[in-house]
Amino acid sequence: MKPTIFILCYNSKNNIFSCFQEIKKIYKKSDKIYFIDNCSTDNSVELIKLNKRKFKINNLYILKNNKNVGMGGSWKNCLNFMNQKKIKLAIFAHSSGKGKINDIVINFLNVLNKNPNQEIILASRFHKKSKLKNYSKVKIFGNKFFNFMTWFTTGYKFSDSGCGIVLMKNILIKKIDYKNFVDGPQFNPQLNIYFKKNNFKIREIPISWSSGKVSSHINIIKYSIKLIKLLTYYFFFRKF
Repeated sequence: MKPTIFILCYNSKNNIFSCFQEIKKIYKKSDKIYFIDNCSTDNSVELIKLNKRKFKINNLYILKNNKNVGMGGSWKNCLNFMNQKKIKLAIFAHSSGKGKINDIVINFLNVLNKNPNQEIILASRFHKKSKLKNYSKVKIFGNKFFNFMTWFTTGYKFSDSGCGIVLMKNILIKKIDYKNFVDGPQFNPQLNIYFKKNNFKIREIPISWSSGKVSSHINIIKYSIKLIKLLTYYFFFRKF
């Protein structure tokens, strides 16, 4: 079964060419590839169209959000689309260049080939075999702190609770009420927590991760405050 690949995109003009260099290596292993553009204000969409022609990748398409709905909102649109089109297997990545798309796809598929019953595969920046390059100690500490907070408040342990690079099967979508999740980047840890809550077969695998060419669009302070509130709420009410 060939996966459909979703690549989340927002103001990624500096990394579009590199994305296509990576996609070129694995596009034949996929059914279709979708760039999900969250109303980029640069020329990301034009560059995607240009490189699609240049690299001759005919199974690549662009889905544009009607408005900027945030990272979580883009995820929701992807999951809705996956459900409507009855896509059986999907891989979710993004266009920041922090993790190479070709490596992600190949590693995910290798795990799935060895264990076809695997339901969820998560890329983990903090797996003991992961390789981090130019990743600040502050970000490493912050992420590990939230891994601990997730474990403490939910009882579910992850080596990386919010990376957002995932392989998943369609049969799982209806079991998760993701429409009530936030539209911000906190969507990723919420989704992962519900994977655990529903007892899905989950495996975390290592990833090579760098600072990338595209700067983060996340306000760390606002992200942290909101995530702590969400985890605290879950601690008391066991839901989001």
